[in-house]
Amino acid sequence: MLKWIRRIRDRNYPISGTLMQEKAVEFSKTLGYPDFKASDGWLDKFKKRHSPTQKSICGESADVPEEVCDCWMQKIPEVLQEFSQQNIFNADVTGLFLKCLPTKTLAFKGDKCFGGKKSKQRITVLLCATMTGEEKLKILVIGKSKSPRCFKGIKSLEVK
Repeated sequence: MLKWIRRIRDRNYPISGTLMQEKAVEFSKTLGYPDFKASDGWLDKFKKRHSPTQKSICGESADVPEEVCDCWMQKIPEVLQEFSQQNIFNADVTGLFLKCLPTKTLAFKGDKCFGGKKSKQRITVLLCATMTGEEKLKILVIGKSKSPRCFKGIKSLEVK
């Protein structure tokens, strides 16, 4: 079971407790134990024995196979030679939370620290600049509404 978990995680697939239980039943049938039940109790004891930890999946580093990246990394220098650095642009989209307060604060020892409900108002923006940083294009706001509520009362923005 542990080898299977490592093999699945090496491929960056998520594993849940339910999936582990289903796989344990499958393995037990293969090994000649058709009556085995992977109950919640079995799962709890498995977790106590092997101490897996619950982690958040973050990032996109596993989206593209490394071989593809290596191939492109070799081609990039020859492609870039055809252009000057002033003509090479980089663009990316990001979420901008307009009214989101910091999640950490300074407080005195012994003081209680409470927060309010977090604002979820956000817009998606596209940022673009040249390789040298000399030319920065106006921020492009991507949204569904011509005048979103988050911009209510704002007269002008230097964005498209």
